[in-house]
Amino acid sequence: MDWNHFQQIFLSRFDATETSAAALVRVNSSVPADGESMAAFANRTLTTLMARWKDLSVEQIAVSTVLVRCMQIEPRLQRLAHTTELKDRTSMQRELMAYSYKKRTNSDRASNESAKRSKTVTCYTCGRMGHKSNERLRNHKAKMIKMDFKKCSDRRTSPSLAARSRGAEKPSTAEHRRVDTCSVKQVSSQLTPWHAYGCANTGEIEIKLIDPNRTVQRRPYRLSPDERQVCRDKIKELLAANIIKPSCSPFASPILLVKKKDGSDRLCVDYREPNRNTVPDKFPLPLISDQIQRLKGANYFTILDAASGFHQIPVHKDSIERTAFVTPDGQYEYLTMPFGLRNAPSVFQRAMHKALGDLVNTFVVCYLDDMMIVSDNEKEGLERLDIV
Repeated sequence: MDWNHFQQIFLSRFDATETSAAALVRVNSSVPADGESMAAFANRTLTTLMARWKDLSVEQIAVSTVLVRCMQIEPRLQRLAHTTELKDRTSMQRELMAYSYKKRTNSDRASNESAKRSKTVTCYTCGRMGHKSNERLRNHKAKMIKMDFKKCSDRRTSPSLAARSRGAEKPSTAEHRRVDTCSVKQVSSQLTPWHAYGCANTGEIEIKLIDPNRTVQRRPYRLSPDERQVCRDKIKELLAANIIKPSCSPFASPILLVKKKDGSDRLCVDYREPNRNTVPDKFPLPLISDQIQRLKGANYFTILDAASGFHQIPVHKDSIERTAFVTPDGQYEYLTMPFGLRNAPSVFQRAMHKALGDLVNTFVVCYLDDMMIVSDNEKEGLERLDIV
């Protein structure tokens, strides 16, 4: 026997040609390679299938797809899918006649379990025998409760009803008085959007690094053409407001656009990597529970919000280069405190406490850039508003 004769016999008996169904299984189990985009992965998968199925008919492709689906239901069909090339419906039906799929029922076992259930089981909820507490809740029938609602002519709660709700041992001291919602004072402002508000003199942010030799060098995130135009517009506004300036810093954090509640875009910098190398500022933020407790006894509340509050805090001259960020069109750095820095909330809260002084311990409730003035009446509220 020569080599050619042996090769012919070997290939005729052990030929491992991949079937159409096996090719589909291989494609379905493939995943993108490291660093491969979804577009490249989809293109590679489509090329593989088209090259494998270019000489097949529509019926052969459909038979392969159905066989792969049947293989997912019945694992015994894996050998058939990987070894036999089924070309039409007739051959598929003939091969599948040997397999059947029948769902197992638990009716017999359930009946046996109910028959073996001990009748001495006692429910710890109702005290009766023959069932457990969870079975009682599951078999409990819902009851309908009829509730009558009467239309009240006056929205105010009657003193007698209020007394019954609080307890009849104390007389009612509630005062029923209607408060009209109206404008008590108009405060005009000359500030325009993105106007240079100036910087506060009550604090500045300094970024102290744990490892001074460690820098941040990130590539900009990919943006769509529309997002790049929005980013350019935001950068122009920040440059005009003297909030940022062009940079050549060794630090480079990427930016991204985040949707606001009104649908507009907010320019945010991903400072996660430099934040991990920043010494934390431990100035505490107020507890919400303590702030709510201070509202007790007040009748009027005046709410104030600092315009672009974080941008009113200057950045220390040695820390400006550490705020640098990159966009697809350039590199910039902040002159005022940006959002996203690790110590930004603590620095801003300290600056607000210094600016308000003892007012934060009397009638001003302050949490970052939100302030609330509490008062007992309208006159006192206007006076305290002028003080703030």
